[in-house]
Amino acid sequence: MNLTKDEAAILCQALYEQKYELNERVVDFAESKGISSMAAFQKLEDKLNKWSDDKRRRGRTSRNSFNDILRRFVSTDR
Repeated sequence: MNLTKDEAAILCQALYEQKYELNERVVDFAESKGISSMAAFQKLEDKLNKWSDDKRRRGRTSRNSFNDILRRFVSTDR
């Protein structure tokens, strides 16, 4: 499965906002396995953030905000 840079940016933002709630759901399982679930969520967030960096948009004054990313994502024909 391939993600576009806009999709990666949206998923990164969603994970940023929900990772603490997700951590509460898996904390009992993760602690019994010796896994740091927050570290795993942070690592995933960092990967998504890195993949969402669109170098073509650097220096532009328009179409670079998160709202613009959402508009592009919604407007594409799926």
